[in-house]
Amino acid sequence: MKGLDQAILAYAIKHKKSMMELSRSVKASYFSNDFKDFYTILHSAFLDPSIKETLSPTALMQYCDASGFGALKSKIANQYQEVLETGVGPEGDFKLYLKLFKERYNKVLVSELSQNLSAGISVNTDIKELNKRIIDINREVNAIHQGKSFDEGTLGEDIVNIYKEYGYISTNPQDFKGVLTGFDSLDNLTNGFFGGELIIIAGFEGSGKSLVSMNWAINAWMGSNTIDSPATEFNDSGSNVLYISLEMPRSNRGQMSSSANLNKRMVSCIGQIPFTDLRKGVLQQEDLQKFKKSCKFIKDYDKCKKLFVADMPRGVGVDDIEAKILEVQDSMDIGLVVVDYIGLMKGAEDAADWQAQGAIAAGLHEVARVYDVPIVSPCQVNRPGNAGHSLNNQKYNTTRLARASGISHNANMVFVIESRDNEYQYQDMPFQIVKMRDAERGELQFVKDFARMRIYDPSSISSSTTDLNDFIGIENVASESDND
Repeated sequence: MKGLDQAILAYAIKHKKSMMELSRSVKASYFSNDFKDFYTILHSAFLDPSIKETLSPTALMQYCDASGFGALKSKIANQYQEVLETGVGPEGDFKLYLKLFKERYNKVLVSELSQNLSAGISVNTDIKELNKRIIDINREVNAIHQGKSFDEGTLGEDIVNIYKEYGYISTNPQDFKGVLTGFDSLDNLTNGFFGGELIIIAGFEGSGKSLVSMNWAINAWMGSNTIDSPATEFNDSGSNVLYISLEMPRSNRGQMSSSANLNKRMVSCIGQIPFTDLRKGVLQQEDLQKFKKSCKFIKDYDKCKKLFVADMPRGVGVDDIEAKILEVQDSMDIGLVVVDYIGLMKGAEDAADWQAQGAIAAGLHEVARVYDVPIVSPCQVNRPGNAGHSLNNQKYNTTRLARASGISHNANMVFVIESRDNEYQYQDMPFQIVKMRDAERGELQFVKDFARMRIYDPSSISSSTTDLNDFIGIENVASESDND
């Protein structure tokens, strides 16, 4: 069924999500002989860490030349045009075509086994060889429907690639950083957040977990640009960010109001402006100038990188988050997604369903993998169980996450903001690393400036600043309920 090959490949070229699904669950052998080479080359380019996209016909021809497939260029060019002419229907149809595609390959394997058995059984048959073939085909049939990855082999087979990769990265280290949070002590550990990762920030109510998420989003968006950067000198160090708020309104929708909203918080953070004075319209002259400068920067920088804020209702599901990512992805290449927060998603607030948040985390992690973006989401920490309900000397680990250990099981990194009795009296923010797959656990120290909606990493502050209190100012205390 040649048309099925073309339909599958048409979706792969049109939709990155479809190509990602194929790369995880389909081998070239699934295709008819006519299209095996086409998929091999398309797949090879997609897995190239410097590309990670499906290529246009012209670019794919250039990739053939650069990757040793030059002899196939004419054939691949004709097939690309043939696939494009096939076209695609609704994106949901891909699931049906993929099901039929896998079933077709299943039948090929069964037919092959049948032929082997009918032709191979005789008095001289090597029964061990027949049994091995039966086991091999059975394993491959199971893999078809389990959607397993087919990147496999020995460590020794891959060691040359690892050695070459190190040499390339060591000469171009800036090209291989993930999305940076602007918190140097954290970025030095992680080298940034990478596509497919789920990062959880946990803490008690009012601990500042949403504020940390917002600061990371803003820092990732701005990169090394500042409000003092001339528009003509903006650099490309920032990323497009999708920020999904399930708790706080995005804006006042053009209505004149001193009410709080997320966009106003972001302006306060970007300009280091006292939030309460901004809301009340009573900024002092110095802060007023910073506000004006911030507004101009945001308007100009929006032409370079987007910080897209989506105010969605509580109770949305993982499918709704995925739909929003797909919608926004049509207009910009998303570098980071923040979902604020996991405890407000569909099913998560049902105290009787302790598995719900774990299932939501699994869904968000899968979305992160499919769309190759890092997703950050805050999460509640269970209250202390001791009789005095003191927050002092609490033990922080993955079992403290909102009733569901499944959250940490599905996360690549889990951070917990430490809380103490009378937390508002403390300027520092102890930041516990309770899970990090690529580094050891430990503690980082950040600094709170809730009045300006800011969280600072002391190691990120210029060494010329001798007094942290002078740098932050005295308005660094805010109520816990305002800074979840």
